[in-house]
Amino acid sequence: AAGAPAQRILEILDDPAESQGDGDMPLPRHCDSITFEQVCYAYPGASEQAVRSVDLQVQFGEHVAIVGPNGSGKTTLMSMLPRLLAPVSGRICVDGFDISKVDLKTLRRQVGVVTQDSFMINGTVTENISFGAGDVTADQVQEAARLAHATSFIEEMPGQWDAVIAEGGASLSGGQKQRIAIARALVRNPAILILDEATSQVDAESEVSIRDAIQDAGVDRTMLIIAHRMASVMTADRILVLDEGSVVDIGTHDELLERCEIYARLTRTQLVPATES
Repeated sequence: AAGAPAQRILEILDDPAESQGDGDMPLPRHCDSITFEQVCYAYPGASEQAVRSVDLQVQFGEHVAIVGPNGSGKTTLMSMLPRLLAPVSGRICVDGFDISKVDLKTLRRQVGVVTQDSFMINGTVTENISFGAGDVTADQVQEAARLAHATSFIEEMPGQWDAVIAEGGASLSGGQKQRIAIARALVRNPAILILDEATSQVDAESEVSIRDAIQDAGVDRTMLIIAHRMASVMTADRILVLDEGSVVDIGTHDELLERCEIYARLTRTQLVPATES
């Protein structure tokens, strides 16, 4: 999701009115596994399901890339984990807890989302990083920025952490905006990171910095990456291949190149080559 839909995802995640949910059982901090069990989703009025009977188990700390042709259901599948969408059948569990039965606020507190379109509010650097996070300290903001490889350019700005960023971030490069967006996702220390890759519109140097930031951000977290670039695919522990909403295969890059025709075609045509660092 990009543009306005991307901003809407973050607004929903941060809206207290959205954080009541069906269940009142708090979700303990994720430390074991995330499972999708025969998960299906159909958009209202659609004749075909966007996600069809997906089974997937992801262990805590694992980094899984999700690839597939345009419209294959990647973003739809990931939107169900923070309950932006609800499966029409099947279920999703975090550490054995059915997420449809847990308190929504305690679920979403554990999920950090970085979209392709890193919107900025009209406010200081600190306000942009802490946007939607509630009460966070200056130390938490600065630690999130450090993990996102944003500290060096922030401290070169006039005013540093109090520097004002115009709405839309016109004063920042694409790479700088993206690193602030990563810091924003990290400031509440989520156990799960969902990344809709964000390096397609930045220069080669920024791509390397963002790639390094994503690797550092993923330490001791479960990371799910909607992958558009080979760099993220190559560093993932496993790669899930979707087509028309269904799982085609899952494995490592080398395994899939050998046995999965769709994956081999994607690597030739859609996944952007890795930039040399």
